Amino acid sequence: MVNWAPMIALPSDDTRAAATRFPSLAFPKDRTLLYVGEVAMKLRVIEQHVLDLIEEGQLQAVNVGGNDRKFWRIPVEAYDAFLERRHSFNV
Repeated sequence: MVNWAPMIALPSDDTRAAATRFPSLAFPKDRTLLYVGEVAMKLRVIEQHVLDLIEEGQLQAVNVGGNDRKFWRIPVEAYDAFLERRHSFNV
């Protein structure tokens, strides 16, 4: 029987896994727009939940896909404002 454990490199925490998938997860100062996947990782939700928040108007986003397609990008300011609203609601 093959032991697969040594062959699979699992990160010790979610932060390292996220950094591997999205190198920009630290949200550098020069970044102004975030991907849906980046926001989902930071919020620890699935991407569909982030899309639902956008469709419901709870999270502001910009459609960069044109008329026929929806490729959402979330401004860093909108992400920060969402966190502030969520935090003030939970307090």
